[in-house]
Amino acid sequence: MKIKLFYLLTTLIYLAGCKESSYVPKEVHKWNNNISAESNIVSNAIFLNDSIDFSFLENIVKDKRVIILGEQFHVDETSTKVKVELIQELQKYGFNTVALEVAPLLCWYAYNDPQLHNIISDWDIKNMYIPSYFEHDGFKPFAEMIENREIKAFGMDTHLRAYDFDVAENIIDSYSTGEKFNFNWSRMKQLHYMIFNSATLSEQKEYMSMANDIRNQIDYIIEMNGTSAHIEAVKQWLRNVDEVFDRASSEIWNRKDSGYIPPAANQMRDTQMAENVMWYMNQFPDEKIIIWVANFHGAKDISQTEYRPGNF
Repeated sequence: MKIKLFYLLTTLIYLAGCKESSYVPKEVHKWNNNISAESNIVSNAIFLNDSIDFSFLENIVKDKRVIILGEQFHVDETSTKVKVELIQELQKYGFNTVALEVAPLLCWYAYNDPQLHNIISDWDIKNMYIPSYFEHDGFKPFAEMIENREIKAFGMDTHLRAYDFDVAENIIDSYSTGEKFNFNWSRMKQLHYMIFNSATLSEQKEYMSMANDIRNQIDYIIEMNGTSAHIEAVKQWLRNVDEVFDRASSEIWNRKDSGYIPPAANQMRDTQMAENVMWYMNQFPDEKIIIWVANFHGAKDISQTEYRPGNF
């Protein structure tokens, strides 16, 4: 079944201390392929002052299931503050899940599933995302919403954390029948943290061989017991493992060859993040989703963008 994702790209320019009345478009202009991307964005630009009334959102979001909230760079004080206010407003229209860039898929899946809460009982939520964000004044209100279960956060990124491996191990062990899956999870964690930097060719091969061992065990579980939501989550996580390996190989090669990361390497991650969102939408068809992502990753085309150290 083809899934149609309705993305809304609204440019928000927050004018602190602005005295003028806020301009709000009377209607939402659909994307026009006959004009430039810049013109499309400007046609829906909204200028906000300090006391903006967000009621105009109702007309924009009433038929949408997915909304993207971009940002020029991470934890920008102004855009973060506005995004948190927008998220709180969007909850009135049923948008109660936020898909987060940088947040890994599997550990956030466990965080949201009561059946897996035994795994996360001693976790620090900060280590499931970016610890410094939780100390950021603009982000704190949103972090509190997550911790108080006032909103659901979903990890859409391909980044892997140690917690992800713990969840995969727990799920596989709980669904395995007969002999326990004999697998060195600590070794795979070690190799993962080497993959972007110091892993030799032999270690890279070992890493992917271990990923294939997990995949084979998942196939065996499905053959013996059928699938489940938890097993499907591990299968999706393995697609992220593959993406991380492919992107790491591409980035290492291009850094040595040209000193920068080409758009194709980043598009691997962007494509997989989009597939993670689509997978999540299939698993939870009644949820409306807000995507919190940098403009660079939410853009329709980054083919002309060079990702050099220090330019972001």
